[in-house]
Amino acid sequence: MPARYRERAERNLGAIVVTIEFTLISVMVGVILFPLMDYATPILRELKFEYWLYILSGLVFILFLWTLVISHALTFVGWPIDLGHNLLYIALSMVFAIQMHFLAEPLDWWLLTIASSLVGAVLTWYDRQLIERRLVGARGTAATLYQAALSTQSAIFRRFPIFLAVSVAAALGILFLPEIFLTLKIHVVLVAIQIVINLVSLQRTLRGFASSTPAILEKEIEALDREQE
Repeated sequence: MPARYRERAERNLGAIVVTIEFTLISVMVGVILFPLMDYATPILRELKFEYWLYILSGLVFILFLWTLVISHALTFVGWPIDLGHNLLYIALSMVFAIQMHFLAEPLDWWLLTIASSLVGAVLTWYDRQLIERRLVGARGTAATLYQAALSTQSAIFRRFPIFLAVSVAAALGILFLPEIFLTLKIHVVLVAIQIVINLVSLQRTLRGFASSTPAILEKEIEALDREQE
């Protein structure tokens, strides 16, 4: 089989994989967003102000996840499809969706944050291995994109101990010192810290994607040039 035919077939299959990824993230966002809206409505209607930050935290979670997966789809996701990557995203979205049911229950919220952090850490580690495999033999702009994606995943992975430490501290505090964390509303401070951490992660993801945009375009131009050779 001529090399150009194989490359064209892989390019077509890669486009299908990206479409699957976009479909998956659309479904994921819907699955998480629906319970967030459902459980946020009575909190807003009844003016339960102490839980409003939990609604904001849930929204930031969704924005960060959506931005991250879109960035992945345009940088390192392609043929051959990696089903483990997609299955882990489904598992993570399930945990997030369950978590959105506990906007007004701080202890359960933080326990589920621990669970989502652990699943997220496994997913990030898995994606790092996937990128490293894609990086072997890559050349040109594709190699540059894989390297940038690997740096992004490594940075996210390094932040997981912070996510986990805040979540465990919050859960233990609420569990053993409820008179301080619940009665005095200290749990609101903790969820505010969670929002800040995730906003920083969102901002860095957006910045990383913006810096990769020229390389994404250049990669497509290189692929078209090779097809016409």
